[in-house]
Amino acid sequence: MVALMATSVAMSIQTLDLLSTSNFVVLAGSTVTSIPPLSITGDVGLYPAAGSYISGFDGTNVIGILYVRDASGPSGSVINATLLLQAKSDLTTAYNDAAGRTPVPTGPFLNPNGGNIGGLNLVPGLYKFTSECQITGADVTLTGSATDVWIFQIASLLNLGSGIHIILAGGAQAANIFWQVGTSATLGTYSVFKGTILADQSISLDVGATIEGRALAFTGAVTMASGVTGVKPELVTTFPIFSANPTQLQFGQVNNGFYKIDSVTVTNTGTANLIINSVTSSNAFFTVTPTSGTITPGSTKKYYVTFAPLTDGLQNSYIVFNHNAANARDTIRGIGTGATANFSVSPLNLNFGDVNKDITKRDSVTVTNTGTGGLIISSITSSNTHFTIIPLVAIIQPGSTRKFYVTFTPLVDGLQYGKIYFNHNAANAKDSIIVSGIGVTPKFTVSPLSLDFGNVNNAITKMDTVKVTNTGNADLIITSITSSNWHFTITPLRATIARGLSQEFYITFTPLTSGLQNGYIRFNFNATNAKDSIPVTGTGVGTPVSPTFSINPLSLDFGNVNTGTTKLDSVTITNTGTANLTILGNTSSNVYYTTTPSIIIITAGASTKFYIIFAPLKPGLQDGYVYFYHNATNAKDSIHVSGTSVGNDLAPKFSASTSNLDFGTVFIGFSKQKSVIVTNTGGIALVISNIITSDDHYIITPIISTIARGASLEIFITFAPTVVGQVNAKILFTHNAGMDTINVTGRGLSSVPVLTIEAARALPIGTEFIIEGTVTRTLGSYTRIQDETAAITIVQTTGEFFNEVEIFEIQVADRVLIQGSISEINYLMVINGNDLTGYQRLSRLNELPTPVIVSLSELVNNGEQYESRLIELENLTITSGSGDIFYESTTYQVIDASDLSNSVVIRIGNSEDTEMDGMPFFQSSVTFEGVLSQSSISDPSGGYQLTPIFPTDLRYGPTDVSETITGNQYSLSDNYPNPFNSSTNIQYRLGTADFVTLKVFNVLGNEVTTLVNGFQEAGTYTVPFSVASNLSPGSSVYYYRLEVGTFVSTKQMILMK
Repeated sequence: MVALMATSVAMSIQTLDLLSTSNFVVLAGSTVTSIPPLSITGDVGLYPAAGSYISGFDGTNVIGILYVRDASGPSGSVINATLLLQAKSDLTTAYNDAAGRTPVPTGPFLNPNGGNIGGLNLVPGLYKFTSECQITGADVTLTGSATDVWIFQIASLLNLGSGIHIILAGGAQAANIFWQVGTSATLGTYSVFKGTILADQSISLDVGATIEGRALAFTGAVTMASGVTGVKPELVTTFPIFSANPTQLQFGQVNNGFYKIDSVTVTNTGTANLIINSVTSSNAFFTVTPTSGTITPGSTKKYYVTFAPLTDGLQNSYIVFNHNAANARDTIRGIGTGATANFSVSPLNLNFGDVNKDITKRDSVTVTNTGTGGLIISSITSSNTHFTIIPLVAIIQPGSTRKFYVTFTPLVDGLQYGKIYFNHNAANAKDSIIVSGIGVTPKFTVSPLSLDFGNVNNAITKMDTVKVTNTGNADLIITSITSSNWHFTITPLRATIARGLSQEFYITFTPLTSGLQNGYIRFNFNATNAKDSIPVTGTGVGTPVSPTFSINPLSLDFGNVNTGTTKLDSVTITNTGTANLTILGNTSSNVYYTTTPSIIIITAGASTKFYIIFAPLKPGLQDGYVYFYHNATNAKDSIHVSGTSVGNDLAPKFSASTSNLDFGTVFIGFSKQKSVIVTNTGGIALVISNIITSDDHYIITPIISTIARGASLEIFITFAPTVVGQVNAKILFTHNAGMDTINVTGRGLSSVPVLTIEAARALPIGTEFIIEGTVTRTLGSYTRIQDETAAITIVQTTGEFFNEVEIFEIQVADRVLIQGSISEINYLMVINGNDLTGYQRLSRLNELPTPVIVSLSELVNNGEQYESRLIELENLTITSGSGDIFYESTTYQVIDASDLSNSVVIRIGNSEDTEMDGMPFFQSSVTFEGVLSQSSISDPSGGYQLTPIFPTDLRYGPTDVSETITGNQYSLSDNYPNPFNSSTNIQYRLGTADFVTLKVFNVLGNEVTTLVNGFQEAGTYTVPFSVASNLSPGSSVYYYRLEVGTFVSTKQMILMK
């Protein structure tokens, strides 16, 4: 529209005084004719013509008085010629006043737009038309305050085109608008006119025309076609005043495809109703609800602004409120930045290969956020329980990565396949990787189960065999074989036996003295029992004999040798004794020297060459000793070896993720597994030939492996104590880069009888006990454990247990053994800090205890029996003292029908201990399902606190998010059933026909589905909602929102799986 700016003189014009004509809507000189239906609110008069010249009025279509001069008027008319004469006189006075107003308009107030003001926006003032005034082609808007005046001086005709409206804005009133017409006026079909027409001749209103004002014709007729409506304008002397707070909304960064809601409060500080006709946004990414409303004087109304970006970058919007107050429109500004979280995972497939049953193998995937917004991984689930992943939630900033560790623990033989689902706020909302692995079990069987060599002459060797068969479905790896008596030897010392195959092992008995010899041949392998043995016996007879070990030369110098090449030299070992010399094996203190053969028997008086190979990989002097183990007097002899390697460093390099592993406490009869990551940072493959432990309470897998350069391998170490107390050991890694060790420690705990938690709570403070229970809530420093009798809280801010909670090794639904003693913190019984002396996770994914349904008064009177337990309280009313979201370290007052004293409160803990910080506060009616705490030192009887940990601990009741319209025309019921397993029903009522939207959102505010989006008749409706298995494989919270006009209601429903 074109706006005309008024001068200060024009803005100050005075209104017309209509005197006695002010009560008339229609006043004519010659005739008043109409075609029913007709509706006139105000008086109708005709003068000087007789009453018989009024037609179309039957006494029912005038809300007012029909005045005539004589008895010839229609039924119901009132004869009052004196009043009519005065009215016509007053009309002349008002007409002349309007026509004679000065100063004479100039500039934009003279013949505006050439005499056709259609499409213009006119400010208050005096306007002059030297010919006719046309209002055609478009509506005209008159913008001003409730006290502003418009006077239009029109020399000839006034014509309002068909369908054209005169629109008032900014509080302008029809009672302050005057049209002085030199001849006649015509209002077209279905036009809408505002103001008083003072016409010298006639006025015509076509079909369906509406006038808020007066049709006053001095000499001529007022003619009204069918469907005309006339209403006398009322001058309003009280005014609304628009005030908005805040005037700017900062939404910050919001991911594309998601939304954030904020609100602006509109207050009417005036003395009349503030009518918000519409609310518009200059940017489609910002929307407002409701879009209209009426606010009584002194009242407020919230308008919710939603920022839902679809593109990256800064977004601005002007939210425009169009209303009936002075300015007619006010604006607030919305500012937000659209961002995109992009989920990228690598690799997309994890194949764990063959993994022995009951053995754990771990691998990892890396998730990268390649977008511009924060990537929120809200949950991760696995379709196969043999595959687990940690952590389960994460926030990844733009450009950052996060590793997630997937563990395969087969419990049965055979192929296992599954998917790991990542639920997040990026475009797909869910992504997955494929995981697979095969559970296998090697099985060790040996035959015969014992060997008896009988009588053997001293110095004579007798050989026998045993056969080892692998009856399982995985390779049987025999890592070493040892003899408890050196008179008995075995070869080979290690082997890998494929599934279904067998291998013979040769055992020799070489007695040197007379008498019985017995011992055990022990096989160490990777099957279930990890070791097995057979007994061996034999008797030496005859004269005692002995071998003698002699070696030549006593040292070898290989000189310069290029890295990556080999050089061979030899030594000769001679048996100068009277019995067979058995070389039981040889080792080197430097990995670059190896010797062959390893095991051999040298008869008395004989000699054998041993070849020593120098194969350097690392430049520099390399020296060491080669050790020979034998059955002669010294049992071990050695020679010195040396050489200098030249060239590039080609050696593999062993790097362990830790040099110390602390298993903490483990109960006897149970085990705990940890791991160390070995990385090869060298130039060629790292070959781990053996891993041994100095204490059999620690079991290692795998014990042989090859790690390519730059690669890593996870080595699993299991602590399975059989003794009470500390068990320290060293894990020795033998590999082609040398030998390395890590230290391990753990403490075995006695498997004493387990108490119920109720019995443990009754013990004197400081008394040690063992309890077993299920973790019901755990986050940060607080873990709640519950059994069938009671519950207890573990409080730890540091330590092994705290660390395992942080990395989700201890989590909700775990079954645990706990050893410790009770103390009190602020009257709450806890296991605190160092009082926790031991713990053991027994199993995962256990069913949680059923919450006990209680009331607030029951907690006030008998709260101690519910401490730390899962409880449920329904129909609570919570007071939000902090706005539209929950804040950490904040207390909220709460009441129910049983207790209005605020004796029990809802407490939001520190952000590290709760997920409630920043969660939206939807409404005051809630159901609480969580744990009970206590922290009032001064008043323990009134210090109980409901402590929500997860967003699902508070479920919202029937109160609406935004105010509902009066009369309860619309309502939204609780879904049923709730919680639900796969499907539920949502019911709502419509008091009148309207456009209806029903949507479902997840806990992140992401729209899941639209259930209803269209016009519906009045009535009650029930809509089913089902969750597909691929949408939410685990339990979750959803919100459903009904929008009907300005009515908005949101409720919570819980999916339990």
